Amino acid sequence: SAIAQYRQTIRLACPIGDEYNKARACSNLGFLYAELGYWWRAKILCCYALAIFEQLNSNHGQAHTENHLGILYIWQGHWELAQQHLERACEIWQGMGDNHGLLYGLINLGSLYDDMERPDQALPCLEKALYLAKLTGEEAQMANIHMNIGIAYRLKEELDQAEAYIWQAEVLFRRFANSMGLAQVQDNLGLIRLKRKKWPEAKSYLSSALAAWDDLGNNYGKIRTLAYMVEYELARGSRRQAARQLAEMERLMDLSGQHNQSPYWQSILAKYRRSLSDRSTSDAAAD
Repeated sequence: SAIAQYRQTIRLACPIGDEYNKARACSNLGFLYAELGYWWRAKILCCYALAIFEQLNSNHGQAHTENHLGILYIWQGHWELAQQHLERACEIWQGMGDNHGLLYGLINLGSLYDDMERPDQALPCLEKALYLAKLTGEEAQMANIHMNIGIAYRLKEELDQAEAYIWQAEVLFRRFANSMGLAQVQDNLGLIRLKRKKWPEAKSYLSSALAAWDDLGNNYGKIRTLAYMVEYELARGSRRQAARQLAEMERLMDLSGQHNQSPYWQSILAKYRRSLSDRSTSDAAAD
């Protein structure tokens, strides 16, 4: 497995003092752990790698690790830390004239602004990223850009525009067999159907997304989709189902060590608990 390969690289690099390849393997292993939802391990490894790259004055390694930490902090909901790391990554890549690296950094900044529900800040980053993707021939990354542009338009409640971009992303994700991207497509089509109050379609898309994240073993993806499922059940007035989805969401967050770490996720959980409590009180009053 990739985890075993990175660990072996670290073990081999240590005795011979190969600091660069040790740091590179730590950074990549950290990012892999982040994708799997093991965020504490990811942070330790990436911070360790970043310190080595800074000592080595390796702009390339530093930029990639800053980018990895930025993505990790996006997933954890630590917006300010994510922004700091991603801006540093973009600054380094821009100084190096590395359009490929800058492309990735801008996509991630756009994704961050989407998560912060700031679509008007997301769109300029993503439009510049789209230009760089065409310039560098990074067709696979155009799928991520279209997806994030679609999310920005969904946040602006321009749903027809949002759906058009998301379907463009779906075509590219399918062409490149990008399973994570296709799971995101299901999520976002479900959220658009939720906005349109097309309940059966919303549930179908979100259920497909949840199954896809489960197949991928991606706990972060499952947590997010479960949050969308809670929103769906609350919108339909299904308190019991919302409570069940929330319990599963909290279980996964406990497994990842996320439950008490992120202000963003704490606020989301508090909002859902409040909604369920309010509905329970209303039901009792009605009885």
